[in-house]
Amino acid sequence: MSDKKNEYVDSDMQQFANKLGLVVENVLQNFEVTSFKGITFLPDMAMHFGSFVVKEDFTRVTGQSDLVEGIGIIFHNILENHGNNETENRKKNNTTEPPYVRIFPYTISQTLQFKKNTQVSHVSISISAQFLKDFLKEEADYFDYLFDRANSFWIEELMTDYILRTVNDISKKEEPANLKSFYYKMKAMELLFYLFESLKKRESAENLN
Repeated sequence: MSDKKNEYVDSDMQQFANKLGLVVENVLQNFEVTSFKGITFLPDMAMHFGSFVVKEDFTRVTGQSDLVEGIGIIFHNILENHGNNETENRKKNNTTEPPYVRIFPYTISQTLQFKKNTQVSHVSISISAQFLKDFLKEEADYFDYLFDRANSFWIEELMTDYILRTVNDISKKEEPANLKSFYYKMKAMELLFYLFESLKKRESAENLN
């Protein structure tokens, strides 16, 4: 990537971070960003996705967001293909972990480890607790722990095929020429549907034991 293109990408990241009240200046120097796109649906939700190569080993501690009682949902290790070729794709991208989802409240900091020359790709959704609760409606009772301020939860879930297809739609397909914001919001809601469908199945299985 040229220096000029890097400047554009860094500027896009900075503008997106500013909208959410995040500080990223001390983080960008550790990455060679190959792609980035951020979309905001404030005050309820924001989504960004991209890929980058880690320049040096480093540790990042996540910060607060201006989203009220914000919840972070990050879909890590996005791969262009999935199924029988996952292992080979991870080798090509210098990753050892399968695609997974991490859910956490912004009220607690997350410590993330990055290793030099690792290719990192993700889709991230930041969402207000009330908006998520309204989205889940009657199903919200299954996920009370997400809305309990005293509960510092941290959840990890492997991606289902449906989730993986949707994150690949978001990050790999060419964006539409019209109604871009509507398209990305629709895809974000689709991701939430598949994720919480998977989580509810897990909760139901655990309750049977």
